[in-house]
Amino acid sequence: MKISSVKFKISLIANIVAIVCLIVLGIVTFYFSKEALGKAELKSQSNVLKVAQESIINFQKNNSKTLENFAKRILSFSYDQLNNQQSLMENIGDDLKLLREAGGFLA
Repeated sequence: MKISSVKFKISLIANIVAIVCLIVLGIVTFYFSKEALGKAELKSQSNVLKVAQESIINFQKNNSKTLENFAKRILSFSYDQLNNQQSLMENIGDDLKLLREAGGFLA
């Protein structure tokens, strides 16, 4: 009887040690996984913001360039071709409409 009691105590101690080790391993794994996921999410969000910033900058550059080129075209007309509303409509009205539709400009 004494031998089985010793075996039981050794087995119980070994199981308790294994359970404690598994709990510690689970906690450590959770902590490092949480850190890694946090860093990955931060990097992902940072990349999204960089792409959005580049898109906005490109949008502004393209719109500015388009409007500057159109302004040059308007300035190529003489004063007589632009001095009243009727002349403006005849000379650049269609161009303004096309610019607004093609470029997505509101005004």
